[in-house]
Amino acid sequence: MNAMERIGKNLPAGLAGLKTFVTRHTDRSPPQFFAGRKDIISDIEDACSSCWEYHSAGSLQDGATTRLIYGAPGAGKTSTLVHLHDEWAQGTYITKCSDGSRRKGPAPVMLFSGSGAIMDRMEKFCVNLVNLVEPGRGNEMFATIHESIRVSGGIDGLFVRGETETEKLKQLSVIEAGLEAVEIALPHNKWKRPVVIGVDEA
Repeated sequence: MNAMERIGKNLPAGLAGLKTFVTRHTDRSPPQFFAGRKDIISDIEDACSSCWEYHSAGSLQDGATTRLIYGAPGAGKTSTLVHLHDEWAQGTYITKCSDGSRRKGPAPVMLFSGSGAIMDRMEKFCVNLVNLVEPGRGNEMFATIHESIRVSGGIDGLFVRGETETEKLKQLSVIEAGLEAVEIALPHNKWKRPVVIGVDEA
């Protein structure tokens, strides 16, 4: 029996149980039940639907696809991300369109990170993104990124502490090489579902 199951056995049902969970549970794991946040989830899924419509039409998205969920500790930020990740993994949208009809197109998939560290290393981020869209391409991607940096004369290796310009050059080299490699590995026809980058504690 894991910690979640042990805690769940001692909780009352409904809202009282959720309040008790938030006050007792300190490791920031999401509760074993989820309720509410329909407007937030619907707004996120609206953005996903819109993004997919642009993709299907071969058009560029005109922005407005970033969402920031904020609130006090225990407000449900992590739980919302985990809920979206798990439900979308089943292959369906959670909410319906404003007119009550089912959403068209494939449900999103989430690249989830429990901390902002997912953005600290562009190579790792790109590898995870490619593996999410096309499983198994990650190792090839990692090699491609580093070869691109080497050929372009970018600075390989660790940042040099205190050398601001060196750090900037290394970072820009990695970002450019990484995004170019993703674009090559994942052309338009490879994207089969909207992809959401979910970063907790960003």
